Amino acid sequence: MKKPQSSPIFDDSDYPMCFVRKSIFQGTGVDLTEAGKRPIIGHCQFADRDQPGHMHLGMIAQRVKDGVNAAGGLPFEFDVPAPATA
Repeated sequence: MKKPQSSPIFDDSDYPMCFVRKSIFQGTGVDLTEAGKRPIIGHCQFADRDQPGHMHLGMIAQRVKDGVNAAGGLPFEFDVPAPATA
């Protein structure tokens, strides 16, 4: 089985920095032994409760995370500012 490109994140070869990275991931609730075997997939999220036109985007982001999990990846969601609508 081919290792994912994200596997060096969980490698111990650059101690003490590997300890810092692993601590950050562990703080997000990630199982480190499982995470080292799965590719990390980041996806942005525009959901904004103040913008009525953006209310549905949280549901779409959840479906993206579900799809990444189903495909064997490790989803990480990050927020970006939603553009204001007039």
